[in-house]
Amino acid sequence: MAMRILLAEENLQLPAAISGRLKQQGFDVQHECDGIAALRAIAAEPTDLLLIELKLPSLYGIEPVKKLRQSPRTSKLPVVVVTGYYKGEKFQTVAKTLGIHHYLEKPLKAADLMTAIQQAINPSPSATSEPVAAARPFAQHLRIAFLKAFFRSIDFEVSGHLAHADLYQRRSGHVTSWLQSS
Repeated sequence: MAMRILLAEENLQLPAAISGRLKQQGFDVQHECDGIAALRAIAAEPTDLLLIELKLPSLYGIEPVKKLRQSPRTSKLPVVVVTGYYKGEKFQTVAKTLGIHHYLEKPLKAADLMTAIQQAINPSPSATSEPVAAARPFAQHLRIAFLKAFFRSIDFEVSGHLAHADLYQRRSGHVTSWLQSS
């Protein structure tokens, strides 16, 4: 049986090209045009990989992936992001906190997309070993991702516990350090 890929992309031209390429490689591809339809499709029939554009109608950004990560059935679903809107390291960092290791920005090369898909479906042993951060509750991942987006931050280990320090400049010009042990 062919590996099943759900392609969530609003633009109709790109999915046609990607689907054709993936079908040539032996994948079964389903296309949905918005975030809610993509979640419904995954709920109705499990998929082996989600290939998603983050700027989708109805449920956009990283929200569909957050919802998938909350369910035990889909929490480990491999996800490859292909986006032309949410570009830059800040977005890639947030995506990594949700277990997305393949974040491609448009325009992209077909070879890069195929490599990301193959690596997501068949991860190397080093990629599957979960770091200490993966054991944290989902809400804590989001809090840390939010803080990292707005402050300079450092993660480190203290006596076997993960600690997080944010350094930021207040309006008064004083630098304050905040430390929270996880």
